[in-house]
Amino acid sequence: MKRLRLSILVGIGFTIGVTTSAGAHGNQYWGILWPKAASPTNVHWGFNDEVVGATKRDSITHGANQWDFADNADFKFTQDLADETEDYPGWNRAEDCNPNPNNSVHLDNSIPNGGGYQNALAVAQVCDDDGDGKISSFIVIFDKDDWNWYWDSGNPNPNEIDSRSVAAHEFGHAWGFSGHFSDGSGLCPENSGRHTMCESYVQGSTWQRSLETYDSHTLSNAYPPP
Repeated sequence: MKRLRLSILVGIGFTIGVTTSAGAHGNQYWGILWPKAASPTNVHWGFNDEVVGATKRDSITHGANQWDFADNADFKFTQDLADETEDYPGWNRAEDCNPNPNNSVHLDNSIPNGGGYQNALAVAQVCDDDGDGKISSFIVIFDKDDWNWYWDSGNPNPNEIDSRSVAAHEFGHAWGFSGHFSDGSGLCPENSGRHTMCESYVQGSTWQRSLETYDSHTLSNAYPPP
């Protein structure tokens, strides 16, 4: 089976600080997080209008929903923002914070296929737009042209990329997961125990559609149950 690079995580507008503890897999998140709400911390998001069709939208929303209250975390995503009508204005947007924060998902063909972005299936951008030390916006971009995407809910063919798995992974970055579980960590077997936040995706698999132990522990450590 072929392993592919899942994503590049771009953190803009703040100094990256990762909370960790020795021997623990469940504390890999940014030193800053979304502002805590009374209950729960609720991050609202929408699609760009280039994400056309119920099948694509259902697939991406399924990925977001995996994180809702995982391991009793006081956190959820809510897909209720209106579509953005402005097309993705080129790759510079992934190098600067969104001047009008609107958490959104895009399908785009501008992800560079070289350098640090070589073979990335998607990119997640997380920003502190106003410099207050908290995450204030995110953008997720799927590389729509370079890969053979599978958008349905069944099983992809061996040469296809499961969009539900990639969506779950990217929304993991959107709440503040700071990096990846390495393929050599013991958390990334080539079976149904593979963690969503592993650094690579096994082509044709659906193993990363749902969270495993340390995926959910990391979220609940960042957003403790009330």
